[in-house]
Amino acid sequence: MASWRDAWRECAAGDAVPIDTHAANPLGLLFAHITRAIVAAIFEDPCGLGRHTAAAMPLLPAVSGHYVTAVVHLLRGLALALQARVTDGDERGRLLSRTRRCDRWLAARAADAPTQLPAPAATAGGRTGPGPLATSVPDALAFDAARYARPGSVSAAGTVR
Repeated sequence: MASWRDAWRECAAGDAVPIDTHAANPLGLLFAHITRAIVAAIFEDPCGLGRHTAAAMPLLPAVSGHYVTAVVHLLRGLALALQARVTDGDERGRLLSRTRRCDRWLAARAADAPTQLPAPAATAGGRTGPGPLATSVPDALAFDAARYARPGSVSAAGTVR
């Protein structure tokens, strides 16, 4: 029996509504990419997360000043951090630099509106290391692995242990 994740991946591969349906509407296209990026993050699809956040970034001027810009920057930083985890050498450094840019952007927004963004985003500014997004990914993955390992838990494939 196929897991719910397999079912989602089959569904996403066939895209019931092609994203280019929104090509003439930048706002509609942006929200289509955001929605798919969130789904990709939930269903552990780093390729989809990277693809949709990369496509969403140039569309952000359509929603300048709207909270959703923070969501896109957070998801983009997560996508870059995930890519950096499986990359070596100069490419890894480039990805971490771009992740730090997302960290700094979030930190600046947190400084502008401290009640709107959580405290961890505010700690990103001025760091010289990988940054909160890049360093939190291994912790999140370790937590996720431990959660799936518990008896009676739902496995990564969506089945009950």
